[in-house]
Amino acid sequence: MSRPSEHLENSDTVPVRRKSSVGEVLLAISSETVALSEDDGGKGEDGSTPVLTPPPKVDPDAALEKLQQQLLGLSSDVEVLPDEAPAIGELKRRREALSSELTSPPLDLDALLLKLGQLEKDVADAQLKIDDLARKKAGAFKKHFEGPRATYDKDIDRFDKADFGSPPPADLKVAWEMYSAARPQLKKAEEAGDYVRAMSALNKVIEGIKVIKLALPKLTAKLENAEKISRSVDEYKRIDAFKKHAQEVVAALERAKKANGEDNFGAAYVALAEMEKARSDLRAASAKDLLDADQGGASKADVLKKAMAFVDKDPGMLQALVANKPEGEKLLDELVASLGGKAKGRAGEGQKAFVKQAIIARYGLEEEGLTGILSTKALPRLYKVMGMVPASHTLDNDALKKVERVREGDASFYDSTRKKVVVTCKRTGWNAGSSTFDPDSGEKSKVPEFDAHTLHEIGHAVDAKEKFMDGEEGKKSEHGGWEQELTPEGIADKLYADSKFSFASTWESRDCPAAFLKAYLVAALKGNAAKAAGAGKMKDTELLADAAIKAAEDTAKELKDKPKPVGADAVAKFEAAKLKLAKAAVGKSKSKDADVKNLLLQVALLILGGTAKEDAVRQALSEFKIDATPDGVDWAGLAKDPAVKWCEAIRLKGSSTGLWGSGASGATANALSDKRVYQEAYRGKWVSYELKARAAGVSSYQFRAPGEWFAEAYAAFFLRKLKNSHPLYSWLQGQLPAEHPLK
Repeated sequence: MSRPSEHLENSDTVPVRRKSSVGEVLLAISSETVALSEDDGGKGEDGSTPVLTPPPKVDPDAALEKLQQQLLGLSSDVEVLPDEAPAIGELKRRREALSSELTSPPLDLDALLLKLGQLEKDVADAQLKIDDLARKKAGAFKKHFEGPRATYDKDIDRFDKADFGSPPPADLKVAWEMYSAARPQLKKAEEAGDYVRAMSALNKVIEGIKVIKLALPKLTAKLENAEKISRSVDEYKRIDAFKKHAQEVVAALERAKKANGEDNFGAAYVALAEMEKARSDLRAASAKDLLDADQGGASKADVLKKAMAFVDKDPGMLQALVANKPEGEKLLDELVASLGGKAKGRAGEGQKAFVKQAIIARYGLEEEGLTGILSTKALPRLYKVMGMVPASHTLDNDALKKVERVREGDASFYDSTRKKVVVTCKRTGWNAGSSTFDPDSGEKSKVPEFDAHTLHEIGHAVDAKEKFMDGEEGKKSEHGGWEQELTPEGIADKLYADSKFSFASTWESRDCPAAFLKAYLVAALKGNAAKAAGAGKMKDTELLADAAIKAAEDTAKELKDKPKPVGADAVAKFEAAKLKLAKAAVGKSKSKDADVKNLLLQVALLILGGTAKEDAVRQALSEFKIDATPDGVDWAGLAKDPAVKWCEAIRLKGSSTGLWGSGASGATANALSDKRVYQEAYRGKWVSYELKARAAGVSSYQFRAPGEWFAEAYAAFFLRKLKNSHPLYSWLQGQLPAEHPLK
């Protein structure tokens, strides 16, 4: 689409006024046009023929951009002239409307130009008004200005003289841009005695100063870390092969410290980068020394001793060894293997420190990315298990940057937000414990628990990297035909009409409409069927009059003056105690109805949490009562209906128990007529899969969720327990490098 200013670029023709389209000539509404009438025959007052000069062309885009900048300036002014804010806000809305109109067909350019011209005039008038106000209020604003200006005098003087670099380092870029953009405005306004705009600019300068002060600690932290690095290379200065690099590290640090002391921040960052380069050179020299020793015939024990000494001085130096592909990787593998499956010594020292850094370097973890119980056997075992998978799944996987080993806990897991694998396993080794691959058909397979957990969680990280199950692959029948992001409402609609239970035909009538019945199924899927029934049986006045409410209110008064729990354990104990107290309060109720008592328990919990009883009753009814609940509902019959029982069967129990745990028989019994299995995989996360997919399953747990389907098959593959007929087998084969033992 061409703009009108591009059209008739060299034309001297005056276009006819009409509705124009983009690409036609624009007549500048502010230009004067010569009016010719039939009476004068086209002659001027002196009888001469006037020369028609084409009016200047207007580029609406450029005009709107200019207005944008003017309005930004005015917006800055009204920060200290708030009474003008509504008027400026209206001008901004008009500009946005014109911008939208310019790009939205059909386009009447003549009409738009009229509006544009009027807006330009109004913006100019607003500018004049604010200029006049600024002059009139200068004296009053001067008093407000001088106090904060004096407070920040030293900071302004300091940062005016400081050197942030050109361009400034990433840590300081935003802060410096904020300060440097506002500082000239402040200077200009001060010199002009325009204290309205000086106040506005000072506010921005102060904000910039604050952001600079928040950013500078990053430099301080880097200098402190550099000090540690400098100390770590002291011993290298006594070894001829490393002396030059070590001295360069120390010298660069001194330059960085000196520059920082002089507020030459840009130079400090440059010096730190030079220091990092020198350390990188030192690490490369150390890695070469190890390789030379190994290739020169030194024993693995001697090379290991030398490597541990290097790691003791510089924990990250093994990254330089790994960078020598493939020799460095091979040597590191051999050095860890030479330990015989045990990293002896105290935690964080000697062999354990070496293997920890070997894992970080070999598999691309963050600098402090390996944490937890890193025991004598766990470290070498973790190194070996992570080495079972291709480097593209670890070293080259940005979704895997941290690993933690814990002994106690419910389960291992993968944290996609922190890119972290947590391996929960009490003991390490082949005979320490076993996990079982238990398919619907075929043989069960026992495998080492530590290995299975580690590989399973790595599988999640690989799935996160490849977006395999969340993409089109996960929807394919051979991969389970998974549906994700389902809702209780959507499942309730499907269940309502499903012929397996005939719920609709059993219950629907004028007195029990579809909308109510579907809402009840939703409540059942959420575990709220009993509460919905209780809310349908009780009015707010009846609830408020119940003895349970009075008992809960009395207990709440006793709790009011007690100190609030602090810490996760204390909070958990308090919540458990609160539930016990709420049940005791419900015990005071005269009602024998289990549904009503269920609802009363929720109200009591709210009251014990500090909610007023009226609000607690209102909140409970609002949450659980189904809109337009008909009179005379057979609540007991509904609760016993097979469709409602199905809702309970497919719900998550606790945090990790669900339909998948009942195996093939449970899946078959609960599949709907569409031959799909629906279930709550995690709290509030509903999925479904094709029942026939179980024929290629490796375990029941594989059918909890799409990610578990992938992770279980992944672990089975690298533990040599996945059949080559499995749908994922060929894909995993394609991930392996040529030299992999499973290729």
